[in-house]
Amino acid sequence: MENLREVTMALFHEVDGLKEAQDDLKSKVEALEARTRELEIPSLTGQLAVKVEKELVKRILDNTGVDLQSTKTTNVTLHMMNEALQNPVSLMGGGIFASDEQKRKARDNWIDLNHSLGLNFETYSAINELKLTQNLKAHPDLTLEKLSSRLRREVKLDFLLERSEKLIQVLKGLGVYRIKA
Repeated sequence: MENLREVTMALFHEVDGLKEAQDDLKSKVEALEARTRELEIPSLTGQLAVKVEKELVKRILDNTGVDLQSTKTTNVTLHMMNEALQNPVSLMGGGIFASDEQKRKARDNWIDLNHSLGLNFETYSAINELKLTQNLKAHPDLTLEKLSSRLRREVKLDFLLERSEKLIQVLKGLGVYRIKA
């Protein structure tokens, strides 16, 4: 009878240990889920900024004669393009433009975009800030409506929401309604 009591007590002790391990694991899973939710918003806004920048670059280089499929232009950023337009010898923007005529057309396109979409320093600043957290693989096919509603639901920082909404308006102005990786 004493052995049965000891075995029963050992089993209860083991069950208590398993319950503690289960509770510990549950708290770790909850912490991981919270961290994942925390990282989702920077990923969404980074993806938005990258898409806006790519669309702007594409529109700026439109009808300039610059080959958009060239390895020299596939990863062009607005900063690189600005460098190429401002500096005759640019390490960052070198190779984008083959002629002064291409530069002139790109400059004109950029000015037209700024005027037609109301782009300003704040817009370009938002792109740079938000794309620091880019992760295009996290959300491979996202509509602008889904993005906007998720940001409204999740984002607590007003400035992040305002900047993201501005970039969404830029994409809509460019006629882009879906973000694909």
